[in-house]
Amino acid sequence: MRRPPASLLVFALCLALGLAGGLVYAWFVAPRPSSAAPDRLNPVDRDIYLRLVAAAYAADGDRDRATARLAAAGPDAAARLEALLTTDLGDGRPVADLAHLAAGLGLDAPAAALLVTPRPLPPATTAAVTADAPLPTLTASPVTVVNRQPLCPGAVAQQLVVRTVDEDGQPLPGVTITARRTDAAGNGATSTATTGFAAASDAGTADFTMQPGAIYVLELDGQIVAEELQLVACPDGGQGGWEIELQVRE
Repeated sequence: MRRPPASLLVFALCLALGLAGGLVYAWFVAPRPSSAAPDRLNPVDRDIYLRLVAAAYAADGDRDRATARLAAAGPDAAARLEALLTTDLGDGRPVADLAHLAAGLGLDAPAAALLVTPRPLPPATTAAVTADAPLPTLTASPVTVVNRQPLCPGAVAQQLVVRTVDEDGQPLPGVTITARRTDAAGNGATSTATTGFAAASDAGTADFTMQPGAIYVLELDGQIVAEELQLVACPDGGQGGWEIELQVRE
Protein backbone atom coordinates (compact mmCIF):
# COMPACT_ATOMS: atom_id res chain seq x y z
CA MET A 1 0.00 0.00 0.00
CA ARG A 2 1.47 3.37 -1.06
CA ARG A 3 1.66 6.18 1.43
CA PRO A 4 0.39 9.67 0.40
CA PRO A 5 3.16 12.08 -0.57
CA ALA A 6 4.58 14.26 2.21
CA SER A 7 3.46 17.41 0.36
CA LEU A 8 -0.20 16.24 0.48
CA LEU A 9 0.02 15.65 4.24
CA VAL A 10 1.54 19.10 4.74
CA PHE A 11 -1.26 20.67 2.62
CA ALA A 12 -3.98 18.88 4.62
CA LEU A 13 -2.39 19.94 7.91
CA CYS A 14 -2.13 23.59 6.79
CA LEU A 15 -5.75 23.51 5.57
CA ALA A 16 -6.98 22.20 8.94
CA LEU A 17 -4.95 24.78 10.86
CA GLY A 18 -6.26 27.56 8.60
CA LEU A 19 -9.88 26.55 9.11
CA ALA A 20 -9.42 26.28 12.86
CA GLY A 21 -7.71 29.66 13.02
CA GLY A 22 -10.44 31.30 10.94
CA LEU A 23 -13.17 29.93 13.21
CA VAL A 24 -11.34 31.08 16.36
CA TYR A 25 -10.90 34.57 14.89
CA ALA A 26 -14.53 34.82 13.75
CA TRP A 27 -16.05 33.46 16.97
CA PHE A 28 -13.79 34.81 19.70
CA VAL A 29 -11.35 37.48 18.45
CA ALA A 30 -13.57 39.66 16.23
CA PRO A 31 -17.15 38.37 16.19
CA ARG A 32 -19.62 40.29 14.02
CA PRO A 33 -22.52 41.92 15.91
CA SER A 34 -25.86 40.17 15.62
CA SER A 35 -28.58 41.81 13.51
CA ALA A 36 -31.48 39.99 15.24
CA ALA A 37 -33.41 43.11 16.24
CA PRO A 38 -36.87 42.62 17.84
CA ASP A 39 -38.62 43.71 14.64
CA ARG A 40 -36.86 40.93 12.71
CA LEU A 41 -38.00 38.12 15.00
CA ASN A 42 -40.48 35.53 13.82
CA PRO A 43 -44.10 35.98 15.06
CA VAL A 44 -43.75 33.47 17.92
CA ASP A 45 -40.54 34.99 19.27
CA ARG A 46 -41.90 38.52 18.84
CA ASP A 47 -44.91 37.63 21.01
CA ILE A 48 -42.49 36.35 23.66
CA TYR A 49 -40.60 39.66 23.38
CA LEU A 50 -43.82 41.65 23.92
CA ARG A 51 -44.65 39.56 27.01
CA LEU A 52 -41.16 40.30 28.39
CA VAL A 53 -41.65 44.03 27.74
CA ALA A 54 -44.96 43.86 29.64
CA ALA A 55 -43.38 41.97 32.54
CA ALA A 56 -40.54 44.51 32.76
CA TYR A 57 -42.99 47.44 32.75
CA ALA A 58 -45.03 45.78 35.50
CA ALA A 59 -41.83 45.49 37.56
CA ASP A 60 -40.23 48.94 37.09
CA GLY A 61 -43.07 51.17 35.76
CA ASP A 62 -40.64 52.94 33.40
CA ARG A 63 -43.00 54.25 30.70
CA ASP A 64 -40.28 55.76 28.47
CA ARG A 65 -38.26 52.56 28.44
CA ALA A 66 -41.36 50.48 27.70
CA THR A 67 -42.28 52.83 24.82
CA ALA A 68 -38.80 52.47 23.32
CA ARG A 69 -38.84 48.70 23.68
CA LEU A 70 -42.27 48.49 22.06
CA ALA A 71 -41.14 50.71 19.16
CA ALA A 72 -38.15 48.41 18.59
CA ALA A 73 -40.57 45.59 17.78
CA GLY A 74 -41.80 47.36 14.62
CA PRO A 75 -44.53 49.79 13.58
CA ASP A 76 -47.29 47.24 14.17
CA ALA A 77 -46.12 46.26 17.66
CA ALA A 78 -48.96 48.17 19.39
CA ALA A 79 -51.58 46.41 17.25
CA ARG A 80 -49.93 43.06 17.94
CA LEU A 81 -49.93 43.78 21.69
CA GLU A 82 -53.68 44.50 21.60
CA ALA A 83 -54.33 41.30 19.60
CA LEU A 84 -52.19 39.31 22.05
CA LEU A 85 -54.17 40.72 24.99
CA THR A 86 -57.49 39.78 23.37
CA THR A 87 -56.25 36.27 22.48
CA ASP A 88 -54.94 35.57 25.99
CA LEU A 89 -58.15 36.89 27.53
CA GLY A 90 -60.23 34.56 25.35
CA ASP A 91 -57.98 31.59 26.18
CA GLY A 92 -58.14 32.23 29.93
CA ARG A 93 -54.43 33.06 30.32
CA PRO A 94 -53.15 35.66 32.83
CA VAL A 95 -53.32 39.08 31.17
CA ALA A 96 -52.52 41.49 34.01
CA ASP A 97 -49.06 42.51 32.68
CA LEU A 98 -50.26 42.98 29.09
CA ALA A 99 -53.29 44.99 30.22
CA HIS A 100 -51.12 47.15 32.50
CA LEU A 101 -48.71 47.90 29.62
CA ALA A 102 -51.53 48.68 27.15
CA ALA A 103 -53.22 51.00 29.64
CA GLY A 104 -49.95 52.65 30.70
CA LEU A 105 -49.00 53.47 27.11
CA GLY A 106 -52.51 54.71 26.29
CA LEU A 107 -53.18 52.08 23.61
CA ASP A 108 -56.69 51.74 22.21
CA ALA A 109 -57.45 48.38 23.86
CA PRO A 110 -60.96 48.23 25.46
CA ALA A 111 -60.06 45.11 27.45
CA ALA A 112 -57.14 46.90 29.14
CA ALA A 113 -59.40 49.50 30.77
CA LEU A 114 -61.49 46.71 32.31
CA LEU A 115 -58.57 44.71 33.68
CA VAL A 116 -56.15 47.24 35.16
CA THR A 117 -56.39 48.05 38.85
CA PRO A 118 -58.26 51.35 39.25
CA ARG A 119 -56.52 54.27 40.90
CA PRO A 120 -57.49 54.83 44.54
CA LEU A 121 -60.01 57.56 45.24
CA PRO A 122 -58.71 60.72 46.94
CA PRO A 123 -59.34 60.88 50.69
CA ALA A 124 -62.70 62.34 51.61
CA THR A 125 -62.85 65.70 53.35
CA THR A 126 -64.23 65.45 56.86
CA ALA A 127 -67.34 67.58 57.26
CA ALA A 128 -67.84 69.65 60.37
CA VAL A 129 -70.55 68.27 62.69
CA THR A 130 -72.37 70.60 65.07
CA ALA A 131 -73.43 69.52 68.53
CA ASP A 132 -77.11 69.48 67.53
CA ALA A 133 -76.62 67.53 64.29
CA PRO A 134 -77.72 63.89 64.54
CA LEU A 135 -75.05 61.29 63.83
CA PRO A 136 -75.63 59.09 60.78
CA THR A 137 -76.90 55.58 61.43
CA LEU A 138 -74.65 52.86 60.04
CA THR A 139 -76.48 49.83 58.69
CA ALA A 140 -74.89 46.51 57.84
CA SER A 141 -74.97 45.31 54.25
CA PRO A 142 -77.93 42.93 53.69
CA VAL A 143 -75.76 40.64 51.53
CA THR A 144 -72.49 38.94 52.54
CA VAL A 145 -70.25 36.79 50.37
CA VAL A 146 -69.79 33.58 52.39
CA ASN A 147 -67.78 31.59 49.86
CA ARG A 148 -66.22 32.18 46.44
CA GLN A 149 -64.24 29.48 44.66
CA PRO A 150 -63.40 28.30 41.11
CA LEU A 151 -65.71 25.68 39.67
CA CYS A 152 -64.01 22.90 37.70
CA PRO A 153 -66.37 19.89 37.68
CA GLY A 154 -65.71 18.90 34.04
CA ALA A 155 -68.39 19.22 31.37
CA VAL A 156 -70.42 21.84 33.24
CA ALA A 157 -67.41 23.89 34.38
CA GLN A 158 -68.20 27.07 32.46
CA GLN A 159 -70.96 28.12 34.82
CA LEU A 160 -71.42 30.97 37.28
CA VAL A 161 -73.33 29.26 40.09
CA VAL A 162 -74.83 31.47 42.82
CA ARG A 163 -76.32 30.01 46.01
CA THR A 164 -78.28 32.18 48.46
CA VAL A 165 -78.88 31.26 52.09
CA ASP A 166 -80.48 32.97 55.08
CA GLU A 167 -78.79 33.75 58.41
CA ASP A 168 -79.32 30.13 59.49
CA GLY A 169 -77.70 28.76 56.33
CA GLN A 170 -80.99 27.59 54.80
CA PRO A 171 -81.52 27.98 51.00
CA LEU A 172 -83.50 31.04 49.92
CA PRO A 173 -85.73 30.52 46.85
CA GLY A 174 -87.14 33.35 44.76
CA VAL A 175 -84.10 35.66 45.00
CA THR A 176 -83.35 37.51 41.74
CA ILE A 177 -79.66 37.67 40.74
CA THR A 178 -78.32 39.97 38.01
CA ALA A 179 -75.15 39.23 36.02
CA ARG A 180 -73.67 42.01 33.88
CA ARG A 181 -71.30 40.82 31.14
CA THR A 182 -68.66 42.79 29.21
CA ASP A 183 -66.80 41.05 26.35
CA ALA A 184 -63.29 41.76 25.05
CA ALA A 185 -64.65 44.28 22.52
CA GLY A 186 -66.30 46.32 25.29
CA ASN A 187 -69.85 45.25 24.47
CA GLY A 188 -72.15 44.72 27.46
CA ALA A 189 -75.16 42.54 28.22
CA THR A 190 -77.31 41.81 31.29
CA SER A 191 -78.87 38.52 32.42
CA THR A 192 -81.11 37.74 35.39
CA ALA A 193 -81.90 34.47 37.11
CA THR A 194 -84.08 33.53 40.08
CA THR A 195 -82.97 31.04 42.70
CA GLY A 196 -84.86 27.79 42.81
CA PHE A 197 -84.93 27.18 39.04
CA ALA A 198 -81.37 25.93 38.43
CA ALA A 199 -81.10 22.36 37.14
CA ALA A 200 -80.04 19.70 39.67
CA SER A 201 -79.57 22.25 42.50
CA ASP A 202 -81.28 23.21 45.74
CA ALA A 203 -83.97 25.85 46.14
CA GLY A 204 -81.46 28.65 46.80
CA THR A 205 -79.37 28.26 43.63
CA ALA A 206 -79.31 30.15 40.31
CA ASP A 207 -76.79 29.74 37.51
CA PHE A 208 -75.47 31.51 34.41
CA THR A 209 -73.44 30.24 31.45
CA MET A 210 -70.12 32.10 31.23
CA GLN A 211 -68.75 33.14 27.82
CA PRO A 212 -65.01 32.88 26.99
CA GLY A 213 -63.26 36.24 27.11
CA ALA A 214 -66.09 37.97 29.00
CA ILE A 215 -65.89 39.63 32.44
CA TYR A 216 -68.87 39.46 34.80
CA VAL A 217 -70.21 41.63 37.62
CA LEU A 218 -72.75 40.05 39.99
CA GLU A 219 -75.49 42.11 41.66
CA LEU A 220 -78.25 41.41 44.16
CA ASP A 221 -80.85 44.10 44.94
CA GLY A 222 -78.62 46.73 43.29
CA GLN A 223 -75.60 45.78 45.41
CA ILE A 224 -72.44 44.53 43.66
CA VAL A 225 -71.47 41.31 45.43
CA ALA A 226 -68.72 40.07 43.05
CA GLU A 227 -66.85 41.55 40.11
CA GLU A 228 -64.06 40.82 37.63
CA LEU A 229 -65.31 37.25 37.24
CA GLN A 230 -64.05 35.40 34.18
CA LEU A 231 -63.29 31.82 33.16
CA VAL A 232 -60.31 30.32 34.97
CA ALA A 233 -57.80 27.67 33.93
CA CYS A 234 -58.58 24.26 35.46
CA PRO A 235 -56.00 21.56 36.35
CA ASP A 236 -57.26 19.34 33.50
CA GLY A 237 -56.39 22.04 30.94
CA GLY A 238 -59.98 23.20 30.44
CA GLN A 239 -61.72 26.37 31.57
CA GLY A 240 -63.85 26.61 34.69
CA GLY A 241 -66.38 29.00 36.14
CA TRP A 242 -67.18 30.18 39.67
CA GLU A 243 -69.32 29.09 42.60
CA ILE A 244 -70.42 31.87 44.96
CA GLU A 245 -72.48 31.59 48.14
CA LEU A 246 -74.31 34.64 49.47
CA GLN A 247 -75.93 35.15 52.85
CA VAL A 248 -78.98 37.41 52.62
CA ARG A 249 -80.35 39.07 55.74
CA GLU A 250 -84.02 39.98 55.66
